[in-house]
Amino acid sequence: MTDDSSNPAYVYGTISGISIGASVYTYKEDKGIYFAKIHLPQLGLYINSFTARKSPKFPERGLWVQQPKSVPGFKPYVETSNSNPSWLEIQALVIAAVEKYRQRDVVIDDIPDGAVNLDDIPDFGQADSI
Repeated sequence: MTDDSSNPAYVYGTISGISIGASVYTYKEDKGIYFAKIHLPQLGLYINSFTARKSPKFPERGLWVQQPKSVPGFKPYVETSNSNPSWLEIQALVIAAVEKYRQRDVVIDDIPDGAVNLDDIPDFGQADSI
């Protein structure tokens, strides 16, 4: 198992004293779906295939996070109560990972011809790794 903490779209927190993280590992642009992995490094456990997308019924609510499901019967691999604080934290981590993933895709295309002030360049959370 690997720790994706070097991934720029990795975010982390704690639930009941256990470290938990999330990272986006792919984006299906044609369907508008982000795929995220939940990290529980203290347990040596990583859970793939969480998805985040705009809700077709409630687009004003932002991203809709879903637990991994098997395709044929749509039964969840992992299941939690929707009102459980752990599930709410997982949803928040997945949404934060999606936001970090989106930031890494920002392209600055209006670079002036003159000198550039480095303070004007956005920090995408990667400066510490340089």
